[in-house]
Amino acid sequence: MSFELAINIIFVIIFFIIISRKMNKDYKVLSTHECMEYIERYHVDLKDNNWDYSIPSMKGIIYTLPNGEFVLVPSNFKASYPGIIFRDSQVFMKYAEKDSFPIDKEHMSWLEAHMPEIESFGTKDTISTYENISEMEAGYNRLLQFVKNDKDSDKSKDSAVNIFGLSVIKFFLKENIYSLKLERRYEMYNPYYYPLLVRDGKNIDVLSKLYIALKNGSANSFQLFYNFIIH
Repeated sequence: MSFELAINIIFVIIFFIIISRKMNKDYKVLSTHECMEYIERYHVDLKDNNWDYSIPSMKGIIYTLPNGEFVLVPSNFKASYPGIIFRDSQVFMKYAEKDSFPIDKEHMSWLEAHMPEIESFGTKDTISTYENISEMEAGYNRLLQFVKNDKDSDKSKDSAVNIFGLSVIKFFLKENIYSLKLERRYEMYNPYYYPLLVRDGKNIDVLSKLYIALKNGSANSFQLFYNFIIH
């Protein structure tokens, strides 16, 4: 046995030891990059994904390996995003039918990670709101200063923006002319609910307009945001 061959065998053994340590009985969650390496080590071409299987979001690609395992990776092949190796087709189908895949919250958007709270939004008192427009404007101005601060993480800012947006939606829901609509959407593998205000049959995308107003950041950006909702 040549030295080079021995090194390659050792590398393969170490690779599979690392994979096995990350595995659950039914599945292993790895980065997409690691999943692609895993697929290639079974001599499966990355072009040979299995079109007979899909996930509800239609944002994942499935590979079937010679050992019966199923590998799910995101359709955009983002290297750092989680991929999942399932023990077999039955385990894969169990999660696909539930429309819920086991990934850590750190890889989810804020709305995806807080899906249970959003689902009960409007029926349970999980989000506080404002007594009047002046309080809301003061809250907006504090939020604007917070998102402008380079010291805070993007995740912290995203969380603050979403919570403020939900507070604004709850404020307007106190008026009978508004109602709440939860639109089911997908980030990547898993669903989440996107909250919309509805008035006279028209959807009002509060969160989207809030992000636009904060990006504008001008002295009258709150008024622009508020006017969008009421007009």
